[in-house]
Amino acid sequence: MTVSNEGFNKHWPEMKFSKNMLQDALIKHVLGLTNYHMADIGEVFEVTVNLKHGNEENWINSWSTMANRLQKKAQNYEAKDKKINAASAYLRASTYWRVSLMYFSKTEDDRMKDYCLASQNCYDKALDLSDYPGTAIQIPYEDTTLPGHYFTAPSAG
Repeated sequence: MTVSNEGFNKHWPEMKFSKNMLQDALIKHVLGLTNYHMADIGEVFEVTVNLKHGNEENWINSWSTMANRLQKKAQNYEAKDKKINAASAYLRASTYWRVSLMYFSKTEDDRMKDYCLASQNCYDKALDLSDYPGTAIQIPYEDTTLPGHYFTAPSAG
């Protein structure tokens, strides 16, 4: 069977979500996470239409607003013992907290640490509430520990 490109004049990377090349690439990255339920296309589009292209402050505020909204939704689901909904919302919140920092250069800004921790905490909550075979761990490193996750294959026994 021969596959034809007839009818297609362009390839999807030509679609631009931002005039800013890095923001455009990051939005496409986040859209790629939808297959893994780490993002929702409607949520990504909602953030994207509110972006001021090339504006770091707007980027972090837009993504962190969505992350915060989902984290609160996850907490409400968890309080009602709706574990699947809570895990899903926590997972997406974790993604958006992390994405908020991907186009942010102010490493001394307190939000850098706060949003990293929020992302990690949401991810850990998602693992705790789901049946995904992952566990949060602490990896010894010099005089401290580094956060990590240990995943086992379901068939590993």
